[in-house]
Amino acid sequence: MDDTKNIMVFYLDAALHHWGKILLCLSTGILLGYTAYSIFPAEWESEAIVQTGKAGGSPVEGLQSTIERLGSPTFFEGMSQKGEFTNFRELLARRHGGKNMLRVQTVRGAGDLLLLKLRARTAESAKLKLDLIINELKSVHNKLGFSLLDILRTELANRQSLSNSLEQTATEIDKRIFGSGCFDKADTNISKCSVLLSIRTSAHRAVLDNTGSIFGMKTALSTPNTIPTNAIVGPTLPVKRISSSLLQMLMLGLLLGLASSVIWIAVLPDKNSK
Repeated sequence: MDDTKNIMVFYLDAALHHWGKILLCLSTGILLGYTAYSIFPAEWESEAIVQTGKAGGSPVEGLQSTIERLGSPTFFEGMSQKGEFTNFRELLARRHGGKNMLRVQTVRGAGDLLLLKLRARTAESAKLKLDLIINELKSVHNKLGFSLLDILRTELANRQSLSNSLEQTATEIDKRIFGSGCFDKADTNISKCSVLLSIRTSAHRAVLDNTGSIFGMKTALSTPNTIPTNAIVGPTLPVKRISSSLLQMLMLGLLLGLASSVIWIAVLPDKNSK
């Protein structure tokens, strides 16, 4: 009990003896906290969940490829040429010389959803910029989707043209088999009939396979299998800033000032006395 009392008396005596140093350090800490708050202004973060589109039942673009696209300077340069962005560098990842103000990540448990987060100096700016980015992504994905659908349509047209040829071939083989008497003559050339029957089987299988492919392509080109890229949530208008408040920065400065006064009082005199 006496030891505790002695320690308290020692610290109280040190505080009274060096009150000027303590006051100076605390004032300096508060000033540094306010300066830091002024240098690093408040930031606001808008969020959106984007569902990537499909064309013909297949993804327009893989999620990882979309993430890389949204972090690419080329993507924002295209927007800059349209006059939508004059300064997009801060949105880029640090590896591209940016400040990583735009972050993109997958949504766990969902194979076609992306979570986009964008920071800006004002809430309105954060929402506006994220809106522009999502609209540009939708435009890019629409072009990719149209290209995929054009490929499917071309392949479908080729398959339909091939269908007539395959059916005609199968019909001619059937005529040859029935005309050769393979089914009604006892002295039929077994070897010749076996070859014709094998060809007939292959021809009809080709017709069936081609018909199945045509059906699959028509199904893929149907409306339910083509979904455009779209924001299913947001972009939101931030209501709370994410950077430190003035009070937090002042308290941090106060703690740094207090630590500095302890070092000044306790450590530096010992060094000077050696």
